[in-house]
Amino acid sequence: MKQSEEQNILACEYHDYIEIICLYRYNVTITLTDNRLIQGQFHTTGFTTHQQDKYEVIKGFDDNQHPIEVKLTEIVKIDVNNQNAQFSSVRFDL
Repeated sequence: MKQSEEQNILACEYHDYIEIICLYRYNVTITLTDNRLIQGQFHTTGFTTHQQDKYEVIKGFDDNQHPIEVKLTEIVKIDVNNQNAQFSSVRFDL
């Protein structure tokens, strides 16, 4: 695997959290590596290509119901905004 491909893959231990927020359609606040915050609800994962690099993404809708995609490797933290969720917050060590 090329080094650029390795940098575009999320560590295995974080995939469970991504699956849970998709499965339960939690309303979440995601903090990105550039400190931007994204609020929304996500329903699936997938892949996207940018400048010949392939990225794993999470897909959903923001609070205004606009479709959004977030690169998994740009996520620093996920805060779940639902009560009684399976978890409340997770920080990704990238």
